[in-house]
Amino acid sequence: LLVALSGLEGMIHKDGTNLHHFISDFVLTHCNLSAGVNGKVYLYSLMVLNDINATSPLDDHFLDLQSATERSARLTSDTKQSDFNKKLQYFENFLKMNPNYADAHYNIGLLYLKHGEYAKAIHPFQKAIEINSEHARALNGLGNIYMAMNTPNKSIEFYQRAIVIDPNYYEAQKNLGLAYFHQQDFGKALLHMKLALNLSSNTNKESIQDMIANISKNLEKVLK
Repeated sequence: LLVALSGLEGMIHKDGTNLHHFISDFVLTHCNLSAGVNGKVYLYSLMVLNDINATSPLDDHFLDLQSATERSARLTSDTKQSDFNKKLQYFENFLKMNPNYADAHYNIGLLYLKHGEYAKAIHPFQKAIEINSEHARALNGLGNIYMAMNTPNKSIEFYQRAIVIDPNYYEAQKNLGLAYFHQQDFGKALLHMKLALNLSSNTNKESIQDMIANISKNLEKVLK
C-alpha cells in the first residue's frame, strides 16, 4: 500500500486530482492492519497529499517551529486557515480509528501551538503523555506552551521531564536553557545551552553559540 501511495503522488502532482478523501476512506475502512502500521500508512497518505516530504519523518515537518507568534501571523490568511483545518481534520479522523495513537494527539497539539491557540494545544499534548508517559516531544510541547504563556517555572518542569527521558534531546536542552535565561538563572542557562551545542546540528551551532555568548555576558555582570 505504501508503494501504491508513492505512485499516486505523481498522479496527484501531475493533474491536481483530489484523491485524499478516497485514500483516507480506503485506509480507514478497508485496511486490516495493526494500529502502528495503519497509523504509518494513514500519516504517509497525509504527507503525500499535502506536499509534505514523504522521505522525512512527519514530526520533522511539524517540529521545525519558529516562534508561535510568527507561526500565528503566517496562518492568518484564508489559505493558511484552510490548510490548518485540513490537517487537523486528518488527525482527528485518524483518532476515530485509533484513539490511543499518541503521535496523532501530539501532532494535533503541535498544530494548535503553531496556530497560537495555546489553551487548545494543552489537552492533546497531555493525552499523548497519558497514552505514552515517555513521550518526550509532548512534554517539550507543553513546556513551549507555558513559555509562550510567560510561565517559565511551569515550562522548566516539563523540559526537565523530557530530558530525564531523553538526555540527548537537543530541543529540550535548548529550551530549558532559554527558560532559565528568562528567569535570569544564567548559570543553569549556560549549562543547558552548552549541552544543546554539543547535540546541535551544524546548521544550528552558530545560533546556539550566539546564545551562549549572550548568556555568558549576563553571567559576568552578575558575578562582578
